[in-house]
Amino acid sequence: MSVTIAATGTQDLELGDFTTERGDILANAWLRYRVIGDVEAAQENGWILVFHALTGSADVEAWWGPLVAPGGAIDVGRHAVVSANLLGGCYGSTSPITWQARQGRRFPRLSSLDLARLICLLSSISASGGSPS
Repeated sequence: MSVTIAATGTQDLELGDFTTERGDILANAWLRYRVIGDVEAAQENGWILVFHALTGSADVEAWWGPLVAPGGAIDVGRHAVVSANLLGGCYGSTSPITWQARQGRRFPRLSSLDLARLICLLSSISASGGSPS
C-alpha cells in the first residue's frame, strides 16, 4: 500500500481492504488523521507521532492545549505532528456504526497488532516527500 500524508489539516487515509490479525477483512476502510505544524521543518527536524486513547480525537491541540505550540513541549514550529483516530473509534475512521451501515454485519474485533500496523503507516513518513512505505 502506498499513500501520501497530506501537508496539513484533517484527512482520510484510504486503507482499501484491511485484513485483521484474525483474518477478517474491513473492506474499503479508512483512517482519519490530522497533521499540524511545520511540515517543511519536520523534514529536517523530525515528525512527532501522537497516540491517544480510543475515545480521543486526532485534535491534539484541543486536548493538550498549551503544550502544542511553537516553542512548546510539542513544538509545532520545528516539527509536524501526526495523530490518527483509531479504527473503531467515533471520530471519523471506519467504525462499527459506519461499517454496519455499509456492510450489514458486525464490526470485526481489532487487536493491538491491528492498530499498531495502522499507526506504522503514519509513522513511516519519508523525509523525501511524506510518502509512507
